[in-house]
Amino acid sequence: MHATAAAYFRALCDCGLDGLIRISNALSAIKLLIAAGFLAYLIEFLRARVTGRAPNQETLDYVLLAAVSALMLWAWPALRSGETDLIRLLATQFLLLIGTLIVIYIERECVAKESAPALHPDAEALPVAA
Repeated sequence: MHATAAAYFRALCDCGLDGLIRISNALSAIKLLIAAGFLAYLIEFLRARVTGRAPNQETLDYVLLAAVSALMLWAWPALRSGETDLIRLLATQFLLLIGTLIVIYIERECVAKESAPALHPDAEALPVAA
């Protein structure tokens, strides 16, 4: 998958062998940054469990956004190549990420509904103290 993406971007930018190496290094750096982001969230999650507070959800949001963006970066050249095994691998990874996003969204909605204060049906008719 990495070689297909590097070759595609090399042809797109009309680079030589040095350009191929630079593109390959850039793609590898993106993968490393995403892995470091997931590690940062894991550390934040474990720290939150030990201290008894809620983990920071923004870290997870940014890492998942970066992971989906990077997957799209690798998916385009794979889809253009037409290799069925590579497309199946990317489809599996995409479904795993989308499944994670759906579960996180539903979990946050459930937690938000549970933590929202229940309003009395006649709450609008009650006078507000000044």
